[in-house]
Amino acid sequence: MVKAEKKNNKIPFDPGLGQFALVFSTSYLYMDAQVRKFKSASQRKMKYKAYEPSIMKLCDNLISFYFCGMLYGAYIKNKYENSPKEIEGNAFLGVDIQECINGDVTVEVKTLEKFIKNNDKSMFATQKINPKYHFIIDNYVEFLEINNYFTDVKTTADLKVPSGLAYINDFSAKELDELWQHIEACIQAKKNEKIFESKYFTAI
Repeated sequence: MVKAEKKNNKIPFDPGLGQFALVFSTSYLYMDAQVRKFKSASQRKMKYKAYEPSIMKLCDNLISFYFCGMLYGAYIKNKYENSPKEIEGNAFLGVDIQECINGDVTVEVKTLEKFIKNNDKSMFATQKINPKYHFIIDNYVEFLEINNYFTDVKTTADLKVPSGLAYINDFSAKELDELWQHIEACIQAKKNEKIFESKYFTAI
């Protein structure tokens, strides 16, 4: 039995990835405020450079969490295509969609999206964002929207896969099990960033 499936024949909304996801928006907004305190560009750049390593690590962390989450969603959608399973632990189920759209998850996504899309043209940035991150954040936004922010996701059949990961819909049973092994490796390593070592990230 695949470990993502519990003994009660239900599938967890989160198999254990969320516990390793860190908050990005608070740190980024604090950094931005600190940088803006200085008037000269040289001072701002120096301040930005001091915060940059930690912000980039937070960016890596949240992007890997989003990517793992999409892969897991695509996995359980297709793994149980012929025998849908009930999903348990979905804290968004039944919540008003506008509350989700204006909630913490969206704040995190939009703040990270802004950081990623502005980084390349920033006069202060000394480290460049991996171009693959654009693909992941764009597809995660789509993932949230096409699933109505998970407010009505009760079973694996209710899930929708974003267009960028639609190729997983053609996976064989063996390929799906291999995909789960990569997700499980992230959970066991207690590091979602481990997904960056997988062929799924390399192929983007």
